Amino acid sequence: MNILKAFQRPKTIPYQFHYEGILGTSASLRFDCLDADLAEIACKLALEHIAQLENIFSSYNPNSTLMQWHGTQTLPCELASVLDNAEDWRIRTRGAFAPGVTHPNACWEKLDESTYKRLDVPPFTLNAIAKGAIVDDVAHLIEQAYPDITQIVVNIGGDLCVRGRKLVRAGVQSSDDGASPLTVIGLCNQAIATSGNARRGLHIRDPRTAQPVTHTPLVSVVATSAQLADVLSTACSVLTIQESLALVASTPESEAMLVDAAGQQFKSAGWKQLERQARTAC
Repeated sequence: MNILKAFQRPKTIPYQFHYEGILGTSASLRFDCLDADLAEIACKLALEHIAQLENIFSSYNPNSTLMQWHGTQTLPCELASVLDNAEDWRIRTRGAFAPGVTHPNACWEKLDESTYKRLDVPPFTLNAIAKGAIVDDVAHLIEQAYPDITQIVVNIGGDLCVRGRKLVRAGVQSSDDGASPLTVIGLCNQAIATSGNARRGLHIRDPRTAQPVTHTPLVSVVATSAQLADVLSTACSVLTIQESLALVASTPESEAMLVDAAGQQFKSAGWKQLERQARTAC
């Protein structure tokens, strides 16, 4: 027995960190490794990177790259990538997902690989996609920088990304008041985002009509990235439930749970498997 133990890998420890006031919300970071100092170093790098990305994407900071963008400019690759993705999904959803708060039209024109022209349209925001992009970028940075960290969980305001070989348990909350989750799922190298008025009140508008949407108070989407889950959960809050389920079904490796105004739940074909995975998740 002692010989066998000598060949066993040391068991990693999940080091968890929680912060308030990150991107205007709360953030939780989990790094599984053997060394508490390594987890602390990774956490420091993650927070620094979040701050750097916030200075690019923030709609609330008048000095951010996004808010300082006027006319034609060469933009950083992080912003350019999100702009391209947002435009692709605006077209794919026919304006159900759109950066324009009160219109479904294009907000910029891409001139070359990194040069964009901001169009003369009403204000727009990247809030429905940027937080997921930041979560993904932080998880990827830590994964590349510290291979001895075997499990990574980055959760900012409910946009959660899991990287590593273990299943991680995630709850779908009906609101932000600490109530019991509607359901619990298991994620492995996946991400989840939740949108809807049940969490934050009437804040989602249909860009095609500029009217608040109320028919689907809660949407949770699991996808391969937090950015994709962010986009899909926002689009599904605007589309009808049947349109939403069709959109998710047409997007590889994506699943969704929607709750209508009467409280009835609608789940995509693979959602129950995610719930079953929660039994063995940690």
